[in-house]
Amino acid sequence: MRGAKLDGRYRLDAVLGAGGMGQVWRGFDERVGRPVAVKVLTGAGTAGTGAERFAAEAKAAGNLTSPYIVTIHDFGRAGPEHGRVPFLVMELVDGDSLEAVVAEGALPPVRDALQWAAQVCTGLAAAHSAGIVHRDIKPANVMLLPGGHLKILDFGIAKHVYEDLALTGTGLTIGTPAYMAPEQARGDRSIGPAADLYAVGCLLHTLLTGRPPFTGAPLAVLNQHLTRRPEAPSVHRPAVPAEVDRLVLRLLAKTADGRPESAAATAEALTALLAPAAPHSAVLNPAAPQPAAPRPGPAAAVQQAPDVAAAETHPAWWLQPRPHPPTALDRPVPVAERAAERAAGPLAASVVRRHTAATAATAATAAEAPSGPEPELVDASEVPRSKALWRAAAAGGAVIALQLVAFASWSTGWAVTVGVASMLLLAFAMKIESPAEGDKAESLDGVLLVLAVSGVACLLLLIMSPVPWWGVLILSWVMGPVLLGVQKPLVDGLSRSMGRVRAEVRFASGSALVNAALAVGLLARTWLPALVTLIVGIAAWGALSAALTALQPRRGSAP
Repeated sequence: MRGAKLDGRYRLDAVLGAGGMGQVWRGFDERVGRPVAVKVLTGAGTAGTGAERFAAEAKAAGNLTSPYIVTIHDFGRAGPEHGRVPFLVMELVDGDSLEAVVAEGALPPVRDALQWAAQVCTGLAAAHSAGIVHRDIKPANVMLLPGGHLKILDFGIAKHVYEDLALTGTGLTIGTPAYMAPEQARGDRSIGPAADLYAVGCLLHTLLTGRPPFTGAPLAVLNQHLTRRPEAPSVHRPAVPAEVDRLVLRLLAKTADGRPESAAATAEALTALLAPAAPHSAVLNPAAPQPAAPRPGPAAAVQQAPDVAAAETHPAWWLQPRPHPPTALDRPVPVAERAAERAAGPLAASVVRRHTAATAATAATAAEAPSGPEPELVDASEVPRSKALWRAAAAGGAVIALQLVAFASWSTGWAVTVGVASMLLLAFAMKIESPAEGDKAESLDGVLLVLAVSGVACLLLLIMSPVPWWGVLILSWVMGPVLLGVQKPLVDGLSRSMGRVRAEVRFASGSALVNAALAVGLLARTWLPALVTLIVGIAAWGALSAALTALQPRRGSAP
C-alpha cells in the first residue's frame, strides 16, 4: 500500500510498525499539510469484532484531550481498490516506546522511572474521568518523546466503564498477560480504572528492575497474577527506596480495593516522591499539613539514589541449595559390627546391629540396673515406628505450608499455623491406620485418608471450578476406588524399589496424598480442565510419595 491515498487525502509513505491487528504507516495529510500516523486494520480483523474494536478505539481516544494521550484526527474506510479496510489517523509521534528503552539494557534512573509513571497516571486520569479504561497499559503502548515527555497509545481494547462488554464476551481475557490485573486474568465483567493502576504497577516494576513482576508462559503468568505475592523492586535493584517499594506493591494489590483510589491520587503520590524535600507524611497524604522543621524523607533518597543498573543481584535465599539433613544411613558403623555383618550375611545384618547396640547399652548400665532375662531382639522392619509416623506427618505439614505461601499467597505466620495443625491431624489419622501386627498387617491400609481426601477434593472442585454438580458427583463415586487401587501398587513399588518398610511408605504416601489434594484445590482456581487437574494431582501424589519415602530410614537401619 506504499504510496496509496486513503479517503483522497492521507498518503501512505512508510511502514512504522506492524502487529496482530494491522500496520501503522507514516503518512501525510495532503489537505491540511501535516505529517500523520495512519493505523490500517488488515487481515482477518477487517470484519466483525476486529473492525468494531477498531472503531471503538477511534471513539475512545478521539474524545480525550490530554497532552499525555496521542491525538486522534480521523477515522474511516479505504475505497474498494484497497478492500475497504478501516483506518485510523492520529498525530505522528517521533520517539521510542518504553519497551525499546528497557530493551536497550541499561535501566533508567529511579527518578526518571517515577517521572514517567507519573505522566502515565496523569494521562490515565483524563481517560478515567471520561469513563474510559485503557486495559492494555504496557511499555510498548507508551511513547517517550525527546525531552522526557510521554504519550499513551493504542486504545484498541479500551472500554467505557458502563459498557456491557458486547465486544469482549463473558469470561474472555483481553490484554497482555504480563501486565494484566487479576480481575482481567479471571475474565471478570466488572473491570474498572483499578485495572489500569495495576498495569501501572507492572509498568513501574519493569522500569525499575528490567522485568515485570511475573514472568513465564502466558497461562502461568495469569495464575501468578491471581495467586502469587509480587516481589518488591528493591529485591532486584537495592537502590530503590522503601517508599517506592511500598507504592509499587500497593499498585500490585490483588484486589481493586487495596490499590490507590485513583490515577490522579497515584500521580500525586509519585510527584511527592520526586519532591526535593518531601517529608514522609507527604507521601502518604499529600494534603496533610507539613511540620515546621521537616526532616529529609525518602524522596531525598530517590533524588540522590545512584543508578545501579549494573549492580550485582543475588538469588533469593529460598533458591540457594541446602545440604540434606543427615539420616540413619549416615551413621558410622564400627569395624567389629561390619565384620559381624559380613559373617552373618545380609539377612541378619539388622539383627546384628541391634544386638551390638544392646550389648553396649547393657555394659554401660550394668552397675545400676538389676539383672534379669535378656530382652528379645526384634528387627526394626517388623513393626511401624512412631518416629517414622511423625517424620512423615511433619514433612507433609511442611509441604502444605510451603504450598500455601508459594501458590496461595498466604502470610508465613498463617501458613505455618495451618502446617502445624495439618501435621497433628496427619499424625492422628496415620496412628489410627497403623497396622497392629507387623509390616504385613493391612489394618485400614489408607482407606480413611483416601476417603477424606476424595471428599475434600470433590468439594473444592464443586466450589472453585466450573465443573457441574453432576460431574463432581460422578467423580466422587470414581475417585475413591481409583485412589485405593493406585495406592497399593504405589506403596508396594516404593517399598521394594527404595528398600523401605511398607508401613512407613504408607505414612509417606498418606502425607503426599493430602498435599496432592491441596494442589488440586489450588489448580481448580485456574483455567485447567477438571480432568487435567486430577491427572496433575495424581502425578504430584506419586512424586511426593517418593520424595517423602526417601526421608525414611532403609529397611533394617536404626529409626
